[in-house]
Amino acid sequence: MQVYDQMSAVEAQKIDVTKINTEMKDAEHVSFPSLFEQVIPQAAATPISDSTSDLVKVLPSALSASRIPVPEPTVFSGDPLSYSNWKLSFQTLIDQKNIPDTEKIFYLRRYVSGPAKRAVEGYFLLGTESAYAAAWKFLDKRYGNPFTIAKAFIDKLHAWPKMTSRERFELRDFADFLSSCEAATAHIKSLEILNDCNETRKILSKLPDWLAASWNRKVIEIEEQTNQFPTFSQFVEFLTREAKIACNPVTSLQSLKQCEPNKSDKPKLTKQKEIGVKTLMTTSQEKIQLVCVFCKKPKHSLHKRRSFLEKAVSDRVSFIKSERLCFGCLKPGHHLKKCTNRNICERCSKGHPTCLHEDS
Repeated sequence: MQVYDQMSAVEAQKIDVTKINTEMKDAEHVSFPSLFEQVIPQAAATPISDSTSDLVKVLPSALSASRIPVPEPTVFSGDPLSYSNWKLSFQTLIDQKNIPDTEKIFYLRRYVSGPAKRAVEGYFLLGTESAYAAAWKFLDKRYGNPFTIAKAFIDKLHAWPKMTSRERFELRDFADFLSSCEAATAHIKSLEILNDCNETRKILSKLPDWLAASWNRKVIEIEEQTNQFPTFSQFVEFLTREAKIACNPVTSLQSLKQCEPNKSDKPKLTKQKEIGVKTLMTTSQEKIQLVCVFCKKPKHSLHKRRSFLEKAVSDRVSFIKSERLCFGCLKPGHHLKKCTNRNICERCSKGHPTCLHEDS
């Protein structure tokens, strides 16, 4: 606003530019560059209303930019695979700020948790500049070690569950993880073990059978062309393409099956009716079974009637014949050949009731 006032004074009184520069030096004690002498005449020739409108246009954008949420680092809990990203975010957002180390160690304590926080808890108690540097040195040694990161990649790869042919999105997640392993191979030499054919076999055990067979054909083609086993990068490229094909939302096999009308709805209803009828029949048969055929009393079956079990086996067989019961389940209405629910003898484990067992 002081510059605008000076420009209005220049336009009104037509003072020399050097005089304006001298007055502003006396007022603000600031040395303006020589470029200011070239800008002032052009600004003086511009109407003040245009400059004000430009300033009004800039103010809303500045206000909206000030409303953006302040970024902050994530919380590190001890996973070696996320240590590098967390360290970069912490250094960018906090460590590079012009604040003392005693205050930085407070933020470091805030953005660690779990095993990582317990490992450096002693440095937080000191609260000195040397403690802050020592805490970072300890974290780098434990979680930033290339061998530790490589082992975390391999362990997660070996612990990945086996996928079925219908798990297309899980296949894409697995391909994405292998891509991250490939990217880390350029910086971690220990991950070059993934180029070994034995490690590839372990990875193949996680894939569906049809995809393992497709990779086998690809291996034969590459071996016939180069006389070498495919590298891990070639395997990741193959798997990424197959996952892309399997997850195509228009032409993939799973998407086509979802679009097909369900033709088996009516037969399912018929089967449900049949199952309902069978259930009713079974329930009615169970109600009949609750009445003992031998003593004509309810709440127990023929198997548990003591007076029937005290008879000889031949007498039991004669009674079952006279009542026209099944020799497999002791229920009426069918013969042994058509019995679908035979009892298992507790003595010989054969298909007849225990009450009809005879040692001879």
